[in-house]
Amino acid sequence: MNLRMLINEPAAPDVMVHNLTLDTRALEPGDVFIALPGAEHDGRDFIEPALAAGAVAVLTESGRALNRDDERVISVAGLKGELGALANRLYGSPSGDLKVVAATGTNGKTSVVDLTAQMLRRMGRKTGTIGTLGMRLDQQPTETRNTTPDCLALHRQLRQWRDHGVECVALEASSHALDQGRLDGLAVDVGVFTNLSRDHLDYHHSMDAYCEAKLKLFREFEPASRIYNADDKAVIAHADVWRSGALGVSVVSANAEISIEVVQAIPLVLKLRTPWGDGRLRTALSGRFNAFNVGASLAAILSLGVDFSEALAAAEALEPVVGRLQAVGDGTDIRVIVDYAHTPDALERAICAVKETDNAGALWVLFGCGGDRDPGKRAEMGTIACRFADRVIVTSDNPRSESPEAIIDDILLGCDNSPIVEADRAAAIALAIAEAKVGDTVLIAGKGHETYQEIDGVRLPFNDAERAAQHLQQRQAA
Repeated sequence: MNLRMLINEPAAPDVMVHNLTLDTRALEPGDVFIALPGAEHDGRDFIEPALAAGAVAVLTESGRALNRDDERVISVAGLKGELGALANRLYGSPSGDLKVVAATGTNGKTSVVDLTAQMLRRMGRKTGTIGTLGMRLDQQPTETRNTTPDCLALHRQLRQWRDHGVECVALEASSHALDQGRLDGLAVDVGVFTNLSRDHLDYHHSMDAYCEAKLKLFREFEPASRIYNADDKAVIAHADVWRSGALGVSVVSANAEISIEVVQAIPLVLKLRTPWGDGRLRTALSGRFNAFNVGASLAAILSLGVDFSEALAAAEALEPVVGRLQAVGDGTDIRVIVDYAHTPDALERAICAVKETDNAGALWVLFGCGGDRDPGKRAEMGTIACRFADRVIVTSDNPRSESPEAIIDDILLGCDNSPIVEADRAAAIALAIAEAKVGDTVLIAGKGHETYQEIDGVRLPFNDAERAAQHLQQRQAA
């Protein structure tokens, strides 16, 4: 597309635009660089490198004196708020040609997105996913910096997928992404609100602001179908959002639009009552908390118009989500489970899910808390671990720029007994697996699918499941 047409400016340079980008590292000759101030860097400081790398133009916010006399540098009033429109203009509004399911909430977003995509793929719909597990067309996780990519990268990816025959996309709509406009211009067919509990208060500062950011998915994007957790008081409090036509999913109330009875927790067996029909299904998933995830995912694909019996058959073939109550080893000696739980609510849910089994041994919980994130949840997580587990090991998560020992001290403020402290996560995993008795369960919480540990701004290779598997082999060989 010609730049003049893209920005509706006849005086702009007469050049063709290949892509739009906010990141000079991803810039290729023929691209337009968008120079905006960010949380860590100011894009306007990278104008010269962008032009040197082959950018045909640079768009920047008006209002800052750039001291330049270069027609390729163009000031645009309100540029940040126009990114979605610019991306849609350049890439041909790709989300409008796709069926888009977006999930928001504190916990469960990744599971709902993954389960939704699994079922759609099982039914022959080519489906992409965007979220914590990366941008994928299959079940293989990829590394990602943010749950939701920036607005331009999002639309560019959707255009590529659409052009390669993708029909559906399931994505995570994080509170940061909604607040920062990373989803601007996206057409959303189905919105899902999983739950609301404490997280990201380092960014949002209050639970009200955190909740309002998530509600933008429904208030601003106006999905045709709205699905919500009818058992979560913080969610159902916003009755204006769940007006006529919204679908509440409940494992408690038989009066919800989608009512779920948990017949068996492990493996998960459910009885469902829905507007599309009633049914019973048996899955390979575990834990009562997954009942909502399955119900919400089913509601999402049924809202897209798929056949009910076909959807139930696809649900019966669901596989566990990587890093979510992921079993390591065969469990004949000790059970080892890896989970992404990194909030108070998620940690309690994971512990309760593990305790739902008939395992007679002790429950070990190993966890830490991320650095440069809401410090207020650290003591809460310490309290939960010490209340529900028999043995607790407090260790590092992703300390980032903080001292691991300082983070651990914050966690210990919530512990009324004396957990084991081992700041080295690898050593902590080795200790738990070596010390556990036959029949015990070790829950390694916090990092789940992640393949790195971030220390002092550097991501070092680290995978909880791989480490646990190594130490299980050593235990069995001893």
